[in-house]
Amino acid sequence: MSLKSMLFKIGKSIVTDYMRNRGNSGSQSSRGGYGSGSSNSGGLGGIQSTIEQVLGGLSGNTNSGSRGAGQNGERAGGSTVLASETPGRYGSTATRDLSAAELSRIRTGYAPNPDGDPDPGEVVWTWVPYAENDGRGKDRPVLVLGRIDDTSVAACYLSSKYHQGFAAIGRGGWDPQNRDSYLNPERLLRVTTHGMRREGDLVTLQQYQQALQAVSAVHGRKL
Repeated sequence: MSLKSMLFKIGKSIVTDYMRNRGNSGSQSSRGGYGSGSSNSGGLGGIQSTIEQVLGGLSGNTNSGSRGAGQNGERAGGSTVLASETPGRYGSTATRDLSAAELSRIRTGYAPNPDGDPDPGEVVWTWVPYAENDGRGKDRPVLVLGRIDDTSVAACYLSSKYHQGFAAIGRGGWDPQNRDSYLNPERLLRVTTHGMRREGDLVTLQQYQQALQAVSAVHGRKL
């Protein structure tokens, strides 16, 4: 690609990104806490991300699908991975809210296993969309509560900030700052094996049981 074409593409992307982000300044429910808040919601941040993606595409540095690769300052093999390449964000393996049918199929049971797959009792990292389902979200730790089928599990996201209705589950190695964590029991998420970015740590059996009780109370059924 010529320099002229490259500059034209960057300029067009910046204008498009800026106009889109002007309309994305509303409320940010279900946000805050873990992660840097990286999304399509920041004007200058979105423009910077756009430029990085265009230049990265020209250089062939995409890092797509890299399991265990970090984002937003985390490093993987010496290169920064963009938020748009976070596992669990796109396609059939995207993290999303559970359907009613999937909720009825959850099989719980404390069974953490550091095998590279999400297991009940583990805290893993994945892309979690905002509740508005408008394409924005952030990379978050989620607590796996149970298995839906061979390739997907049910989980609730964790936050380092308390919000009304959240359940305290204590501290663990998933947070390098050793802060208290709070689980959102209302939002049950489907996380796939390939939608998981990495395993973080495991909770104790007591923490796991407390989480199940909180989720069961909110959803009116025992998990």
